[in-house]
Amino acid sequence: MHRVRARFTRIWRLASILRRAHDGVAAVEFALMLPLLAFLLFGSAEVSVMLLADRKITSLANVVGDLVAQDDQITAAELTGIFDAAASVLQPFQTTGLCIVTTSVILNNSNQLTVDWSRENSTSIAGCIRRTTPPALNAIVIPPGGSVVVTEVRYPFQPITGFVLSSGVTLEQSFVLRPRRTDRITIS
Repeated sequence: MHRVRARFTRIWRLASILRRAHDGVAAVEFALMLPLLAFLLFGSAEVSVMLLADRKITSLANVVGDLVAQDDQITAAELTGIFDAAASVLQPFQTTGLCIVTTSVILNNSNQLTVDWSRENSTSIAGCIRRTTPPALNAIVIPPGGSVVVTEVRYPFQPITGFVLSSGVTLEQSFVLRPRRTDRITIS
């Protein structure tokens, strides 16, 4: 009986020592929280970079539409120059895959929307084509015989690490602006 009691006492002392020892608790807690903290760190960084790219796409669409809307007649060379200059708005992001389509939509005499002209920045990008049908617009914003400039931008965003966003996301933005100097912008 004395041996059992001695063992029990020894186990009891060991248990009380372990109860008071807190040396490795912080390391264990850190090891358990590290994956979550890494996910939050890399995830917030990737989402922040994607939101920055989205803001730049919005700004790019606005710049192109605004520059075209300031003219009363535009040439294909001027439009190409606008596309090239506007691509610098996207910096520091790559311009690979950037698609910019600018379209002049008119409201004809029978109150139907038609495409007057449409140009794209690159014919080598899949899906970056001129519009032949007008985008969905509210005809109320266009005066009869008038027009609007519709600029559509698509950008294939690729995440930096792929830790949270494993595949790319296509960012899209469109702007509709009325011509400033005339009812209708012509292209030559």
